[in-house]
Amino acid sequence: PGGIEEDTLVLATGSTTPRKIKDRFADVVNVKDFGAKGDGVTDDTAAIQAALDKAKALGVDCVANGGVYLVSNTIKIECGCRFGSAKMVANCTPESLVELVRVGFSNGSAVLKNVFIELPELSNLSKSVSNPSGWSSVSGTVGVRFCDVSDSMIHVGRISNFDTGMLVNGYGKYCAHNTFNLSTLYNNRVNLKIDFTQTAWVNQN
Repeated sequence: PGGIEEDTLVLATGSTTPRKIKDRFADVVNVKDFGAKGDGVTDDTAAIQAALDKAKALGVDCVANGGVYLVSNTIKIECGCRFGSAKMVANCTPESLVELVRVGFSNGSAVLKNVFIELPELSNLSKSVSNPSGWSSVSGTVGVRFCDVSDSMIHVGRISNFDTGMLVNGYGKYCAHNTFNLSTLYNNRVNLKIDFTQTAWVNQN
């Protein structure tokens, strides 16, 4: 009661054509509209993934503005996204979470194409410079894996404290013709790895 109806027409400043408010809000999907807190304490995994899945279904970008997002499972990005002002943290170990973020499809049946992807800062809480006890505690962990992505513009934020910071991988299809803009790959055992399989390739990035 007293709220704005979803079919209410709104006119954006400087524009010429009124649109329904529900259509205006559907231009992008914000993770906070799905319950993400970004307070560094709340587990935001389910909310972020739900927002990304909705953005994929609508064919629009997903947005995460600022904040520190604590996650406990692999975040799968299969749409355009703008997370550049955010930070994503997790406790990644061989026994729990191996990949923090996966961009693209991993079943070898499709390729994510022609999208703009701006990743957040990614940090593994299980390893730090102040705890140089070897890499066994984070063996096999990956900050972000690009799998079967092509013809896209990709901005990568700071990635730190993983076994492999960034992995570019062809799996079943290919990972090619992308433009990667890298920020900082720091305190990873291997900062950057480019890999392929016998049935896929990685080239011309």
